[in-house]
Amino acid sequence: MIFSSWDSDLEENPPTEGRLAGRYISRGHVPAHLLNNGDFLLGVNAGIFNVQSFITEEACLIIRVDATDAVGGHWAEEERGGYSSPSLEWTLRKID
Repeated sequence: MIFSSWDSDLEENPPTEGRLAGRYISRGHVPAHLLNNGDFLLGVNAGIFNVQSFITEEACLIIRVDATDAVGGHWAEEERGGYSSPSLEWTLRKID
C-alpha cells in the first residue's frame, strides 16, 4: 500500500458527525507526480463509517504511470527508485 485516503479526511466532513440522508458523489484528486513510473492497482471501499461496508474491491483498476514529464525527467539515464516520486518544494541558497 502506498497511501489511503477518505472523503471524511476533510475537516468539514468528520466521520463521527455522519451525513444527512441522500445521494452523494465523492471525488478525490491525486496530485501530479505523486506516483513513480510503473503499474499500480487501485482499490475502492464504500460504506458508512463504523456501521457497514457496502463494497470492497482491493484491485479494481490498474493505473499505468509513465515517465512523460516526470519529476527529474531531465536525468534520462537515471531511473528514480520507489513507488512515489513527488515534486517537493525545494529552496537552495549559497552559504559562502
